[in-house]
Amino acid sequence: MQQKAQKNFDASRDRSLHVFGVGVAFVDESAASRIPSDEFDKAIQDMKPIVSNLAPPAKAFHVVPIESIYSSNGRDRLKELLNAIKDVTGKEDLLQHRSVDVVVAKIAHENGYTKLLLGSCTSRIACHVISASVKGQGYSLPADIQYVDAWWEIPVVVPLRDCLSQELNMLYCLDGAV
Repeated sequence: MQQKAQKNFDASRDRSLHVFGVGVAFVDESAASRIPSDEFDKAIQDMKPIVSNLAPPAKAFHVVPIESIYSSNGRDRLKELLNAIKDVTGKEDLLQHRSVDVVVAKIAHENGYTKLLLGSCTSRIACHVISASVKGQGYSLPADIQYVDAWWEIPVVVPLRDCLSQELNMLYCLDGAV
């Protein structure tokens, strides 16, 4: 993705009109998590310099609280909704739906992005396959694991689906980010 962004940036004659823009979105789930919010704040602070130091073109960094999908009393409404769900997997499914399908798509739509790229790797997709199979949702797996999902208003692309999490961690370390 970075190479494609760089080629488009270089191809732009006056460098003021990019062929496509790149944004990085982080959904702050601290309102729905038992993890202290200061850990989410630290993660955000750790990500900001990484995103700002990426090669041109510049990448916008969007941090959106998951409760922002509600117009008012978002945190209370989200907690009320989560408390109504009794099982842990149901809560995880709801948060996954809210964070990817709603919040991230909202960011893409508001900023004029034409594609949504998810950072899901093979390891994460494997967990999803097992989880969906156990829940009896095997019928939807072909759509869930495809490279491009054009079902949504903004197509969803999973460019890292062929990479293991260990490979990505090693690349991250070799790149000097750690």
